[in-house]
Amino acid sequence: MLQKIYLSILACLLAMGNLPAQNAQVGEPVITNYDPHEYTKFVDNMAFLDNLAKQSVKGGLSSGWSIAQTSNGKMYFGTTAGVLEFDGYKWDMIFLVNSTNKGLVGARSLCYDKNIDRLYVGAHNDFGYLEKSKNGKMTFISLYEKFKEKIKKAVGKDIAEIWSVRIHKGEVYFHSRFALMIYNGKDIRVIPTQESYHRLFSVQQKLYLRQEGIGLCRLENDKLTPLAFGEMFANSPNFQISGMIPYYKGGMLIGTRREGLFVYGEYGSTKEEVFSKQGISPEVDNRLKEAQIYHIRQLADGKIAIGTLREGLFILDKDLQILHHFNEEKGLQGSSVLYIFQDKINNIWVITFKGIAKIELNSPLTRWDERQNMNTRLHSLIEYKGDMYASLSISGRYFCAYLTSNRQGNLHLFWQVC
Repeated sequence: MLQKIYLSILACLLAMGNLPAQNAQVGEPVITNYDPHEYTKFVDNMAFLDNLAKQSVKGGLSSGWSIAQTSNGKMYFGTTAGVLEFDGYKWDMIFLVNSTNKGLVGARSLCYDKNIDRLYVGAHNDFGYLEKSKNGKMTFISLYEKFKEKIKKAVGKDIAEIWSVRIHKGEVYFHSRFALMIYNGKDIRVIPTQESYHRLFSVQQKLYLRQEGIGLCRLENDKLTPLAFGEMFANSPNFQISGMIPYYKGGMLIGTRREGLFVYGEYGSTKEEVFSKQGISPEVDNRLKEAQIYHIRQLADGKIAIGTLREGLFILDKDLQILHHFNEEKGLQGSSVLYIFQDKINNIWVITFKGIAKIELNSPLTRWDERQNMNTRLHSLIEYKGDMYASLSISGRYFCAYLTSNRQGNLHLFWQVC
């Protein structure tokens, strides 16, 4: 343990100096895994809950779906038991309760509006926002309760889960399988569907929505218009759209569950021209197909984070080459990544089936351990002319080694040179 700490401190000091750019990223980013057994301990202090209810709440808090951060830096996580709150030191939660929902209500989606400092929440048969109460704690204000009769009249049934919340041109879009509900701050508009809305995306000031049986559509002036050749995404589970982000070469990058990545170019006379594989490495694409894409996030520096159901998190550069890969074998506590979020200081937060994790992707502090072949005793470390050299010992024998980079998975290995 001391060896790892010593090495990390050396790496940090060297990175803060005049090291070349490639060596500033030597090693693997530090990962902090938050164990649900630890971050749900505060529930034991809830005297108003019996033991059975406490276990139910703890189990619900362990299942997360979305992440947001407010202007004060606090992190919020949508979970099956409600909204989990973390200020960097202490965990707490906000129950989502209204006159209809008496029991635990899960928070499926979160979206923060920085312009009015408001955190919107999408729940099961409910949606609204968090507001600070007189006692200083956050409480849930239901917009569904306010407009329930209007919504029921338009939809004709329960709205079910609110899968996503988007802010677009000053309005808030709450998206469920059966309807879109658009809140302008005073009133609400409802766009029901006879089919099924799958996922809603906001890309370059435009809204896109995948409809079961129809395919990929653009939403404009409250009307859905199918995209040319967008029917390829209509029915097959392989073509379920998991993410849409801007692509620096133009158009959009689309991630699908089992068919990998596509570049949407809008213009073209064939399906292959409009939704192309141009510029996408077959090796990377096949790897993502096997991993099954579930969520995509474009990072502040242009890199692309891709969460998968089978192989954890991939970080790609803007040319769609893999820079990092994190799964259980490489330090992430779960290999099924359901949601990705980048905070104000560029840490990457992810929700997995096994809990929450934070990856310090841009920190000068990096990690070396047995996963990078560092199962030896380190004595000294120095950078010389762009290369990193170390003196180390294995079973009483001493070696000089240099640190090099294996681009497959971004592993950094020690190799004996003398």
